[in-house]
Amino acid sequence: MQQAETSALEQIRQQLGDAFLRGRAPHAILLEGGETDALAAWISAAAVCTNAQKRPCGECAGCKKAFGGIHPDIHTASGSGAARSFHVEEIRFIRSDVYKRPNEAPRKVYILRGAQDMSREAQNALLKILEEPPQDLLFILTCDNVNALLPTVRSRTQFFSLPQEKPAFDAELAERAEQLISQIASALVAPKEWELVSLSAPLIADKVLFRAVLEKLSLLLRDVCVFRACGTPAKQLQAAVETLGGALTLERLLNLSALTEETRQKSQQNANHALLVTTFFAMCRKIRYGSDAGFNKREGSDIRGRKG
Repeated sequence: MQQAETSALEQIRQQLGDAFLRGRAPHAILLEGGETDALAAWISAAAVCTNAQKRPCGECAGCKKAFGGIHPDIHTASGSGAARSFHVEEIRFIRSDVYKRPNEAPRKVYILRGAQDMSREAQNALLKILEEPPQDLLFILTCDNVNALLPTVRSRTQFFSLPQEKPAFDAELAERAEQLISQIASALVAPKEWELVSLSAPLIADKVLFRAVLEKLSLLLRDVCVFRACGTPAKQLQAAVETLGGALTLERLLNLSALTEETRQKSQQNANHALLVTTFFAMCRKIRYGSDAGFNKREGSDIRGRKG
C-alpha cells in the first residue's frame, strides 16, 4: 500500500476512533472503494470496544472477539454478488432484530457487505431504520459504487471513499506465504519453542512477504477461532485450521488473532520492520508457551509503543 493511501486510511481511522471515544459516532457509515472489508472489521471492533482511552484497543474482550469473528453483537449480511441479490427479506429480518438489546457490547453492529446489490425494496426497508434508528445501533455499509444506492439512503450515512486496492499478491508470493503459515501453524503446536522462533529469519529479510503472511494469517486465525468456538468448517487451509483449533484454547487463539491484526496494521505504517517481526514472534511465543496466555497482560509494548 502506498504512503498516501495509508495516510488516507489512517485519517479515517483517527476520525472514527475519536468519534467513538467522544460518544459521537454516527449510526450509519458508508464505505466505498478499496479495502472496505478490512476497515469495516476495524470499525466494528471500535464499536464494541470498552477501552476508555483508545478504540479499538485490540486488547479488551470485545476487540478480541470482534477480530476473531465471534462477537455476538456483530452481524454480517450480504447478497450473492449479483445485482439485486441482496433481498428485502434480509433487511426485514434485521429490522425485527435491531430493537433487541445488545448481548454484551455498548451497541449492536450490522455490516451490510455489497450494499450496491440491494434491491430497491431492500433499500427502502433499510431507510425506515436509518430514519429513526435505536441509539445502541451501528450500520456499516460497504459498496463498490455509491451511485447504486438511493440518494435517501446515502444522505443518512457518513460517507467515506477509500483508495482503490492494488493488484493482489503474485502467485509465487502467495504460495510462499501459505507455506510459511503452514509452518507457523505446526510450530505453534510443537513442544519446543525454537521451531517457532526460527521462522522469523526469512520474514525479517522480506517485508513484502511478512505483510502477505500477516494478511493470510489474520484470515486463518479468524477461521480457527470460529472452528474452535462453533465447530464450523473453515474455508481456507483446512489442515492448519484443524491443527491449531484442536491444540490451542480459544483464549490463546483469540490472543493470537488480536496480535496478528495489530501487527498487520503496524506493518502498513513506518514501524521498524526487523523489530516488528521479532516482537511479533516473541509475543506469539509468549502467548503459546507462557504461563499466562492473556494478550491484554503482555509486557511487550514494542508493537504499540516504541518507534523504530
